[in-house]
Amino acid sequence: MVTDVMERRGLLWPLAMLVTAGVGTGLMFSLNRIATVDGVPFIPYVFWSCLISGIVLLGLSMARRTPPSLSWPHLRTYIIVGVLGMALPITILAFVAPKVPASVLALGQTLVPMMTYLLALALVMERFHWFGIGGIVLGLIGVLLIIVPEASLPEPEMAGWVAVALLAPLCFAVCGISAAKFRPPEARSVSVSAGVQLVAALFLLPVMAVADSWWFFTSDFGEGEAALIVVALFYAVFWLCFFEIIRLAGPVFFSTSNYIATIAGVVWGLIIFGDSLSSWIWAALVLMIAGLYLMNVQGKPAAAS
Repeated sequence: MVTDVMERRGLLWPLAMLVTAGVGTGLMFSLNRIATVDGVPFIPYVFWSCLISGIVLLGLSMARRTPPSLSWPHLRTYIIVGVLGMALPITILAFVAPKVPASVLALGQTLVPMMTYLLALALVMERFHWFGIGGIVLGLIGVLLIIVPEASLPEPEMAGWVAVALLAPLCFAVCGISAAKFRPPEARSVSVSAGVQLVAALFLLPVMAVADSWWFFTSDFGEGEAALIVVALFYAVFWLCFFEIIRLAGPVFFSTSNYIATIAGVVWGLIIFGDSLSSWIWAALVLMIAGLYLMNVQGKPAAAS
C-alpha cells in the first residue's frame, strides 16, 4: 500500500509535465496552420522556431552554469533528437498544415505511442502484452478510416497529404526511443534541450539554402509572426518536459502525451478554425483513443534504460 502511494506521488510531476506537453502540442497544429497560411514559409518557420527556443534554453543553461557539452555522446544526442524530433517532423507538419485541417493532423499523434511501443518491443525496452497489440490494431483501423473512405475528409485529395503527415509520428517515436537510449546519464535536461534545438536550427540552414527559401521578421508583424513566437517559446517548455519525463518515467510513458495532444488538437481546431469533421473522423478518433487506452491497461510506465 505504502509503495503504491509512493509510486503515485512519484508520477505526479511527470504527469503534470505530460499534460503541459500534450495540451501545447495540440495547439501547435493550429498555430502551424495560422503561420503558414499567413505567409511564413514552412522551412524558415521551423528554423526560427528552433533557433529562438534554442537561444532561450541556452540562456537558461548558462544561467544555471550547465552549458551544453560538446563531447561526442552529447553531440550525438543533439543530432539524433534534433533531426528526428524537431527539424524533420515539424517541417513535414508545417508543410502539410495549409492542406489538411489541424484537427485531422492531430489524430496522427495517437500513432506515436503505438509506434514507440513497437520500437521499444523490438529493442527489448518493453515487454510484450496483447493489450498493446490490440491497441495498435485499433489505431491502424482508425488511420484507414481517415484515408480510405472518400467522405472522411473535406476533399478526397487530402488523403495523400494525410499519408505524408504520418511520417511525423514515426519520427517522433524514433526520437523518443533514441533520447532514452543515447542521452548521457549526466546530461542536464535544460542543457541537452538547448543543444537539440540549436542543432536542429543548424540542420535547417543548408535545407533553406538548397530550397532558396529565406525569410526574416519585418516591421509588418502579423498573425503568422505572432504564432511563430508562441510556438518557439512553447518548444523551450516542451523539450524540458520531454527530457525530464523520459528520465523519470521512460519513452513509452512520454509517448502517451499524444493521447492528450490528439484531443487538444481536435478541440483547438474546432475553436480556432471551426473545423467540420465527418462521422468517419469521429469514429477514427474513438478507435484511436480506445487503442491508446488498451496500450496503457497493463499498468506502470517503463523506466528509461
